[in-house]
Parts: sequence; structure tokens; C-alpha cells
Amino acid sequence: MEPLIDALTLHGPKVLFFVVVGLLARWGYRWLSTRDERAAEEELRAALAAGDHRAAGDVQVRRGLLREASRIYERGGEHGRAGRVFLKLGEERSAAESFAKAGEHAQAAGLFRKLGEPLRAAEQLERSAARADKLLAADCFREAGEHLRAARLLQDAEEY
Repeated sequence: MEPLIDALTLHGPKVLFFVVVGLLARWGYRWLSTRDERAAEEELRAALAAGDHRAAGDVQVRRGLLREASRIYERGGEHGRAGRVFLKLGEERSAAESFAKAGEHAQAAGLFRKLGEPLRAAEQLERSAARADKLLAADCFREAGEHLRAARLLQDAEEY
């Protein structure tokens, strides 16, 4: 028993010192390794407080929180950016809806056509001013069985 007490008396303070130093090092490492995350969180709070949804969404994209970024963009009326985030998430239907709201008709139409909705694709392309988009809209109307609308577009484009 005496040798154990002597060993604890001799080595106990050293062991305690190393345990405390290890705990402090671990806490310091955690604090330093999360400083970027804390800065991003503060930047997000500031952007939301200022009502800058574009900046807040950009912060969330940088952090990799794409779903949250798309919600922020939608709330702020940044539908084009929300559509690009939805594409990154692989949600083509939501992306198409967002592009349609943003007025990015060609992108919305491409996605609607890919999703098997030629009528919605044609309606998006019909809003575009480009002649090529009008011709593509006529093709989509034809696919959807709307032959009269397709003929009118071809007549307007002088492609009969």
C-alpha cells in the first residue's frame, strides 16, 4: 500500500497536469476549427436581419446547405438562383417551376420537356421573343396535340 501512495504522490500532479493540458488543447482545437462556421453563421444572421435574401442564400450555398438556400432564395424572390440550387439538388420539377417564375423561359421549357410536359414547355417557349424558341414551341405544341396553336406559331414565324 505504501508504494502505491508514494507513486500517486510522486506522479499524481504530473498526470493531472497532462489531463488538464489535453482537455484545454482539445477545447482550443474545436474552437479554432469551427471559426469559419461561426463567421458564416454571423454573416447569415446579418444578411437576414438586413433583408438581403440573396446574400443569405449565397452563404448557405457556400456552407453546403442547399435546401435551406433554395428556401431563402424563394422567400426573397430570387427564383432564378433557387432554380439553379434545385438543379444541384436534382429536383428538376421544382427547378422548372422556379425558372418559370423567374422568367427564364428557355431553361424552364427544357426542364418541362425533359419531365414529359410538352404543353408547359411550349407555353414557356411561346413567351420568348427568339424565333428559334417559337419554332421549338410549335414543335412542343405539336407533341402535346395542340396542332392549331402550333400552326399559329409557325404562321407567325413564317415557317409554313
